Amino acid sequence: MLLAHTGKVTSAKIIKQFLEKGNPDLRDWARLSLQECQLLIDDIWSGDEGMGMIMSGLGGEDNRLRYFLAVRSSSNTPYTGMDRTTITENFVAVCRKHNSILEDIQIQPNYVTVKVLVPVDVAVGVVIEDGISQCNQERKLLDENYYLTNAKIPTEAELQAFLKLT
Repeated sequence: MLLAHTGKVTSAKIIKQFLEKGNPDLRDWARLSLQECQLLIDDIWSGDEGMGMIMSGLGGEDNRLRYFLAVRSSSNTPYTGMDRTTITENFVAVCRKHNSILEDIQIQPNYVTVKVLVPVDVAVGVVIEDGISQCNQERKLLDENYYLTNAKIPTEAELQAFLKLT
């Protein structure tokens, strides 16, 4: 990331080389770095004061960033049909309340994953914690600890590692 902030063509070339040959675990960060470096180069050559760019590995839409959330069952027991309805309806309502868009919700036997678009002027933690709180009004369905990222969709192994830690 520090290399990207130079806004030099040579920096962009070094980052591209890293993308090809560097540590695969850091590729998402390298891609973001390359995008930032290219943006700075474009700004320098265009003479603009700068367009600015919000970077997120999962992208976004309009003024919203995309986030991935995973939260496990508070009791680590399978959800019932009524539990699934409660969780979905509460997240839909909370997203509407915070001008966010619920793109996807997957309810597994003992955890929930959500893809949501949250406006840049809204703290994503407010949306997520409000959703969890609403789901837990009548009966505690969701754990208060959660996994949240806007860098990439985690693999099943990464999700399982998170679920075992909480």
